[in-house]
Amino acid sequence: MSVLEQAKQNIFNNLPFVVEPQTYSQSRFDAIKAKCEAINIVHSKINELQPTIKDYVKTFLNCKVANATGGFFHKFEKGLPALPNWRETENKINAYYEKSYGSIMVKFIGSVYYETVNWRGEKVTEHIRYECSMYVGEFNGSGNLSKLYDERKDFALYDFEQVKQQLIKIDQLRRFLSSQESVLGCSYLFQNIL
Repeated sequence: MSVLEQAKQNIFNNLPFVVEPQTYSQSRFDAIKAKCEAINIVHSKINELQPTIKDYVKTFLNCKVANATGGFFHKFEKGLPALPNWRETENKINAYYEKSYGSIMVKFIGSVYYETVNWRGEKVTEHIRYECSMYVGEFNGSGNLSKLYDERKDFALYDFEQVKQQLIKIDQLRRFLSSQESVLGCSYLFQNIL
């Protein structure tokens, strides 16, 4: 962690108010927990597959990868590393290669079903979805791979309890700032100037 990030964290950890978790609903926490799980499923798979995919694509630098009909060139496409799909992962993750505006990317979609309680107090099953793209390279107008994004990027994994505490602090900070604005009275008149 950099010095600046550490300083920000120290300020955040020493906010001038008490965190009151009882003001939050269980359904909100259930959704946050499911979102953490969906993100972690996707990011783990990206971190696992990233080296293989980028090493394969690297072998095609300055070679034809996109054809005139809008798809991938057959020689390039047939060797692309296999990606997870819904059937293999019990509906948790799906991924596919995609061309978009001269870029080659892999789109990952994570999906998590979770049990929660609705506003009537009844148990219901809800669904959370998370999408993330990993850019691999760029191709030019003639379909040749002209640039690689071969730098490895670690996609973060999240712990539900830490995320929960951070979100509670952020919400409390918003409430604190809102209360201070109302005490000052005129701040809304000048906030667009800052």
